[in-house]
Amino acid sequence: SGVRGRQASMVKKRLEAFQDLFNMNAEACKLQRKLHDALLRTPLLVPAASKQQRARVFEVVAEFLHCSLTMLRSTSVDVVEVLAWLPGQGGQRSALRSVGTGTLQLAALIDLKGVQVVLCDEFLPAVAQARSAEKERLTRMISNSFENLEAWVFARHPG
Repeated sequence: SGVRGRQASMVKKRLEAFQDLFNMNAEACKLQRKLHDALLRTPLLVPAASKQQRARVFEVVAEFLHCSLTMLRSTSVDVVEVLAWLPGQGGQRSALRSVGTGTLQLAALIDLKGVQVVLCDEFLPAVAQARSAEKERLTRMISNSFENLEAWVFARHPG
């Protein structure tokens, strides 16, 4: 009975820790939304990106997209796994973003039209060629990602 009691106590502690993490994530998401809303109300708080900064951000986005394209061309890994970093692909809402997601969001803040060109006009045709059997699925995924980014930039979605 002593072993079961210790196991039950450990399980209870893990569940409490998980609940604490869940609550902290919800609070962090709430604070992120408040900050995002404040920045949208007062755009002067967001400094304009220089041409050099824009170029660097888009270089990093290009690296992530190229890496995804290379994986789709050379492996049989599932498309969803490879493109899970794109905004709007995961069902979970986490305050912590992947580096790829965060970089793509930053690029969208700097130049949404530029992101649209990169994602929809350049990346989509390349991945559709790499995985022609999944062209419709890829089109939906990438279109959804851009729509998610657009909604996030204009605060029409909590994303």
